[in-house]
Amino acid sequence: MPSVDQLEAFVTAAELGSFSAAARRLGKAQSAVSAAISNLEIDLGSDLFDRSSYRAELTVSGVSLLDYAKSILQSRQDLLVKAGALSEGAEGSLKVVFEYGTYVSAINEVLHDFDKQFPKVELHVQTTSFGDVFSRLADESAQLGIIIERHPYKEGFTSAGLDLSAE
Repeated sequence: MPSVDQLEAFVTAAELGSFSAAARRLGKAQSAVSAAISNLEIDLGSDLFDRSSYRAELTVSGVSLLDYAKSILQSRQDLLVKAGALSEGAEGSLKVVFEYGTYVSAINEVLHDFDKQFPKVELHVQTTSFGDVFSRLADESAQLGIIIERHPYKEGFTSAGLDLSAE
């Protein structure tokens, strides 16, 4: 099983094109980065870098596996953020989707006020098309949808007005 250190060394070296530069960024000795990548290559059974030239070039396998390594590292970071939020008493999350063309500045103000009032609620906001608002509500990838007023609304959904006019 690849370690976090191995994946970080691989991704950083790939992004910077150099084991030495990766070592500097990671605050490690170049030999430690090289060893981590070599051990990762052994674990994966595939060469990730072509070391025959001055610059470390990704092999076809390296290119193919790089996005997976990045995804694993991002998932790890997401896990740590979520665990931190839970340990601080986060109250959950709210996923909001709103239609392109709605009063973005007014909605941003409302969401900003919500964030101030409920700082421990993770707020996820996306914009999309009118029909996709309902799709996201139906598949539960969003819990609140904001659309420009239209009648009739799609069957099975309830609506409430939101006054976004200046006071």
